[in-house]
Order: sequence, then structure tokens, then C-alpha cells
Amino acid sequence: MQKHEESDPSMIKKIDQCQQQLIDLVNETNEQSDLNIFDTKVRDITKLAFPNGEWPKHLEPWPSLQLRLSSIHRARGDLLTGLRHGLRGYLTMERRTGDKWVRHAFDLVQIIASALGLTEHWGRPGLPTEAQMWDILYDYLHETALDARKVFGHDAGYTRAIQAWYDDCVRDGDAPERADRDFARRFERAQKELLGWAGVSEDRGITLT
Repeated sequence: MQKHEESDPSMIKKIDQCQQQLIDLVNETNEQSDLNIFDTKVRDITKLAFPNGEWPKHLEPWPSLQLRLSSIHRARGDLLTGLRHGLRGYLTMERRTGDKWVRHAFDLVQIIASALGLTEHWGRPGLPTEAQMWDILYDYLHETALDARKVFGHDAGYTRAIQAWYDDCVRDGDAPERADRDFARRFERAQKELLGWAGVSEDRGITLT
């Protein structure tokens, strides 16, 4: 925004106006919406602010727009497309703390868990393997549980529910030891594959803690 202000101060007002139009569009869109019309409107609005039509991925409402699309595709049963948009929205959020961050993380791990049932897809060109997706689920769920403790507290029902799910995965799913260096390397490779498929920059990935 500073660069735009220095080169063309009038751009700030235009970006602000387009931002509000996009926010209104996101709020109006639901499972019954025609996504082709939605996509056309998004492109038309973004071109008013940025001639190349590329809205900065870190600038709202781009993350919120992706999260809304994720919710719509998930509701329509298209889990892979829902996962792609979910990753794009969640991992481009600038503020990685607070209840909004945790709730979107929980939504994302639920999509990953559901998508793991699509065993015929994983391992195809461009997609991680099923084993890699399990590693991603274990880590994303663990990080979500940690963040929930920080935001809601250890004793909150929401936190306990997420922790119980992770504990079940560890007990029933033969989850790897997180301190294991082999797992750390394996997770990095798996996440790299997943982010490449989703079109998300590697530097936006989740870091093991």
C-alpha cells in the first residue's frame, strides 16, 4: 500500500472501494450461488484496482474469499476443490493468532480428514500420497490444538474437543513421534507437495513446533 501511495495516491481510494465491493460480494455468496458469475464479478472488481487483475494474496478479502469458496465446494461435496481453496485462504491470513485463526484451522483439518477418504486420488501427478496426507493431518491437527489452548484456554470445551481428536489419531492411527527427525523431513516434503498442488507459496506453510 505504501508503494501505491508513493506512486499514485489516488490508487489507495480505488483499492479501498474495490475492497469493500469484494467484501460485500463474499458476504452475499452462498451454496446456491452461481460460481461462474461470482468469478466474473471478482475479476471485474480486481481489475478496477489492479490492471493485471491480481489482487494481493495477503490483502483482505482475498483470504476470506478463498475460505468462502472452500465452504461452498465442501458443502457441494467437492472436497478436493474445497481443500485447495481452504489452504489458499487459511495460509495467506496475515494474522496467525486469535479465535478466527483457530476456527479456520479446525475447518481445514476437517476437510483434510474427509478428503483422506478419497483414496483413489492421492498419489496422482501433482497430489501428495495418502501417507503424506496422514502426516499433514497429524501435524495440522496438533498445531490447531496448541493454538486453541493459547486462545481459548486448556479447559475450554472447544480446546478439549480438538485435543481429544488428536489423541484419538495418535492412539488409533499410529501417529509418528513428533520429535523424530525423520518425521520432520517427511512432513516438510509432504507439505511442499500439498502447497504446490494448491498454488500456495512454501513460505506460507505451517512450521513444526
